[in-house]
Amino acid sequence: MMRVTVEEARCVGCGMCVDVCPQIFSLTAQHRAQGGYVSPQDLDDVMDAALDCPVGAISVQPQ
Repeated sequence: MMRVTVEEARCVGCGMCVDVCPQIFSLTAQHRAQGGYVSPQDLDDVMDAALDCPVGAISVQPQ
C-alpha cells in the first residue's frame, strides 16, 4: 500500500484529482482535496492525478 497525501495549504480545490481518480480522492467541506491509501494496481491513476495537479499538491509515499 502507498499513502497518498494532499498538501492542504497548496490545494486550490479544483477537483481535477477527483475527476481523474475518484476512488482515491475526495473534496472536504472546505473544498480541499484529500487522499488516502492506494494499492499498487491503482497507483498509475494516482500518478496521473498527481501530474495533473496544477499546484503540485499531491504526493505518494510508501506506507
